[in-house]
Amino acid sequence: MTRGHAFAIHLAASVLVMLTLFAVIRWIWYPVPYFTVSGGWPLLQILAGVDVVLGPILTWIIFKPAKSGLRFDITVIVGLQLAALAYGAAVVYQQRPLFTVFAVDRFTVIPATDVDPELIQPPELKRAFGISPTLALARLPETQDAREQFMFEVLGGAKDLEYRPEFYRPYLPDLADLKHRSLDIGRLAARDPETEQGLKDLLARRGGAADDYLYFPLVGNNKDIILVLSPADGLPLDWIDGDPWFR
Repeated sequence: MTRGHAFAIHLAASVLVMLTLFAVIRWIWYPVPYFTVSGGWPLLQILAGVDVVLGPILTWIIFKPAKSGLRFDITVIVGLQLAALAYGAAVVYQQRPLFTVFAVDRFTVIPATDVDPELIQPPELKRAFGISPTLALARLPETQDAREQFMFEVLGGAKDLEYRPEFYRPYLPDLADLKHRSLDIGRLAARDPETEQGLKDLLARRGGAADDYLYFPLVGNNKDIILVLSPADGLPLDWIDGDPWFR
């Protein structure tokens, strides 16, 4: 076997592994639109650099058909490559979006690393630690004293409502409140060409008029976009890759 053949075999195997991992990340751990919102692509680029580039290049450098200990060297390279890939995949998995939490006037994507399962109370949300993100509602404490204590905690530097799993509830939204708080998509589209085009694409896919849907910010650690809801039940229908904020 020549150096070129060894490099080609290693590269092909690395690409196959990377494509498999990409499919898992893209369609299971970070489904649309979370791949964009949660920054799946930069993480995937790092993994690809380790798996597809570094491993085969090292094979190209050290491969000599008659070299003593060649098998050991290749084994070490593959072992290090797989260890680095496993570590990177574990980091990507730990950062996967676990909950999409509605609080007050926006949805926020919460990664798994920010959720303590021991603090979640509803049994149906405790079972949410699966594959795709679960919708949840974050409500303030019911009593006035508890609300005041919460506000003092936030002012003192504690996490805000959407990052406090002890306040998570199943997603049963107040439809009248949702309609009242929905973004003015016409104004947003008039200010941002990307949002305007995204709205046109949405209506082409879904039909109807812009006023037939509800619009809310979807806040992620990489990008904020516009989540499109059904006015009938408040569930997400689609999304617009546009700026949800009036600046």
